[in-house]
Amino acid sequence: MDQITLGLDPLPKKTRKEVFLEEMNQVVPWGALVALIQPHARGAPQALGGRPPFAV
Repeated sequence: MDQITLGLDPLPKKTRKEVFLEEMNQVVPWGALVALIQPHARGAPQALGGRPPFAV
């Protein structure tokens, strides 16, 4: 293999993490799952510390 061709790979190999996340996006019904979690997620900041709120 020449050094010229080393950096010219048109499609880099996907990592195991990328493959896993693509499979999870196909299998898990994210809309329904978020709809179940959303009412219970903390949206208001805590008065005396604690973990910061996050968007679902």
